[in-house]
Amino acid sequence: MQATRLLTLIAALAFSSLAQAGEFGDHCTTSLAGGVLVKTPCLSSTVFEGKIYCFGNEASKKAFDYSGDKPGIIARAAENYARLAQPATDKASEASSAN
Repeated sequence: MQATRLLTLIAALAFSSLAQAGEFGDHCTTSLAGGVLVKTPCLSSTVFEGKIYCFGNEASKKAFDYSGDKPGIIARAAENYARLAQPATDKASEASSAN
């Protein structure tokens, strides 16, 4: 009986961490909008238009939650994420082709 409870608890924890997977690879949305790549454990997050957005701290989350321009923040974050989170292999190939 206790083994079943323990397995249930482990499964619930595993699925809850999967459910927290956010946009932009769990990087802070407001930091990305400002051009800075900050990886987070996505402990501070919010849902907007069906997607989870992660934040490095509660202040960043509140700034997003109370913003009158959430779509603008997300658009800037997406643009910067595409630029900043480019895989290292792509950056290496760009550097070698520049030589």
